[in-house]
Amino acid sequence: MELSVKLTDEAEDDDAVFRKPGTASLKRRATLLRYEEIHESREKELVQHGEKLVGFKPLRKTGVIYVTEQAAKKGFSPSDPSWANFGQGAPETGDIPGAPSRPKLVDIPPEFEEYAPVSGTTELRMAIANYYNEWFRQGQATLYTADNVCVVPGGRAGLTRIMSCIENAMVGYFLPDYTAYSEALGLFQSIVPVPIPQSSKFGMENQMPANYLDELVSRMDLGAILMSNPCNPTGAVLRGRDLAAYVEIARRWSCSMVMDEFYSHYLYLDADGRKDNGDPPMVSAAEFVQDVNSDPVLLVNGLTKGWRLPGWRLCWVVGPKKHIDLISAAGSYLDGGANAPFQHAALPLLQHDYVRRDVLSLQTHFRAKRDYMLGELKKFRIHPRKIPEATFYLWLDLSELPDPINDGLEFCHELLEENAIVINGIWFDLSPRGLRRHAAYGPCANFIRLSYGPPMEELKVGVEAIARVCQKHGVEAGG
Repeated sequence: MELSVKLTDEAEDDDAVFRKPGTASLKRRATLLRYEEIHESREKELVQHGEKLVGFKPLRKTGVIYVTEQAAKKGFSPSDPSWANFGQGAPETGDIPGAPSRPKLVDIPPEFEEYAPVSGTTELRMAIANYYNEWFRQGQATLYTADNVCVVPGGRAGLTRIMSCIENAMVGYFLPDYTAYSEALGLFQSIVPVPIPQSSKFGMENQMPANYLDELVSRMDLGAILMSNPCNPTGAVLRGRDLAAYVEIARRWSCSMVMDEFYSHYLYLDADGRKDNGDPPMVSAAEFVQDVNSDPVLLVNGLTKGWRLPGWRLCWVVGPKKHIDLISAAGSYLDGGANAPFQHAALPLLQHDYVRRDVLSLQTHFRAKRDYMLGELKKFRIHPRKIPEATFYLWLDLSELPDPINDGLEFCHELLEENAIVINGIWFDLSPRGLRRHAAYGPCANFIRLSYGPPMEELKVGVEAIARVCQKHGVEAGG
């Protein structure tokens, strides 16, 4: 079962946002066929040698997997310098200017050759709790302890554990948002997923105002909200009073707020965002939790993005002790827990001075890459509706480009011919049933998500590929 929410004051005839079936031009027919092929591919993948795999159901691939598979057919290899991968949702790894040295070797004491506890080692859980207390809970009445932390083998593992613990509740999630949410929510029969489209009144590039969310939670009796903050794919971020209002909604209506905070270090604010002591600005709902053991707020984060260590697959969930006990128990049958050696190696990475130096260098480095991409794309009339303050993504509007490359899927396929990868916007406009039947006419069809996570050299290769696609269709630089 799936419900969908539409805000009552949303414009019914906003063709600039919602394109209606039956209005496509002849030039768009080839593009529409691509959408139909994606729908049909789910069933075909379960058929081998003319026989369906008995007992297995079709599972939707995420946009990253779909596009990467298409690129592989064109000869893509991650080690090929002639390709630019703007699609992968991962930051560049390795050294960047001004950052502290990163672990090159991992010492493994004999005791860490054994299984780690399913909830994580006590030492790492305490270090994670201290990270939140030092950065977000100075002067607060209650502080996090190891009992408020569960270590998990990756962010999606953490989200899956959380969803497995929710019983008989409607869980709201926003559109657009992280593509894996809808499929994860659809796995559990005790959950009713509720997609919440961002209204054209305030735009996809902004997070929903708190008064709208308050009305939805109370009227629909939502048991939980799942969201990324900062947001993947738009780069929008809730902070300050706006974020405090979301936490208050969770508290007021006993609605569990599951905050995916993986991009909390990627914040690009002007001087007003800097702290008086020179520490970098970061964002977390932990700052506005009143009681760490009663406020229904769960924080999901890890080394994957903020510490630029995606290969470590080391993440965590932070929240009230009763929630964490359940999430830890779920790990005993879902994933078994994170590996022990990397939990030991992660301890110095959470020390205050290391975090401070690492985040300062990260924000300087990635802001420069963001500004470079914005400047280059603007030359070809490709731009976000609002400059993102966070993440390493650009949610780009293609509507000023000529037909057919003003469609995200068509632009994606043409860019593959030039050895570059982006993610079509429709992959962020999903229901638990998969790709929407009328995705070609939806609000995300004219958008792409572009990651500026790769190194600058790769970004330059990708910009040249985008230029070739645009010039092929008569769009010259500066035109």
